[in-house]
Amino acid sequence: MHWSIKFSPRQSLLRAGFAPFVCIATLATSIQAADVKVYECDQDGTLTFSQEPCGDQPQQLDIQYDQPDQEQTESAISAARNRQFEADNIAQSDVLDNEIQRTEQQINRLQSERQERLAEMSQQEFRGSEERDEEAWITQMNQKMESVDQDYKARIISETARLDRLRAQRAALPRPGGVQSSPGNEGTNPLN
Repeated sequence: MHWSIKFSPRQSLLRAGFAPFVCIATLATSIQAADVKVYECDQDGTLTFSQEPCGDQPQQLDIQYDQPDQEQTESAISAARNRQFEADNIAQSDVLDNEIQRTEQQINRLQSERQERLAEMSQQEFRGSEERDEEAWITQMNQKMESVDQDYKARIISETARLDRLRAQRAALPRPGGVQSSPGNEGTNPLN
């Protein structure tokens, strides 16, 4: 395995000054040995870092690398798992929050449609009673209105049950720091 990092004279000193740290970090993550050999060379005005001597006057940099012990490794793995678990919970919370919002909007839409539809049918009942057998017409329209009302109520109840399940799922998710979220407005009557 051979690698090197080169900088031209036109590149900023900041970048050239940062290069040994990049090189060291790369070596620290890819080499398991305790001692790492890195050479800094100037080849025709280009600053070079390499694992093998280079140029006319290579200068070896003394780099010590301590390999993490088992406890440090396990701690880092555990921390990474915890961060992933938290990220997954945040993503799931976002999905549930969006579904809760969509379901609340659906319930509101159904309630509005129900009221509008019943108001239209009530107006139709009033207008139609003047031209027909009034008692039969009113009975027929009341049955239709009752059927429409029951249909909307069933749909609203179904969406409300779904909303309650979503809120319960959301409340069961762990919050950062181990605190669970509050359930929200469960048990409200959607038919009012």
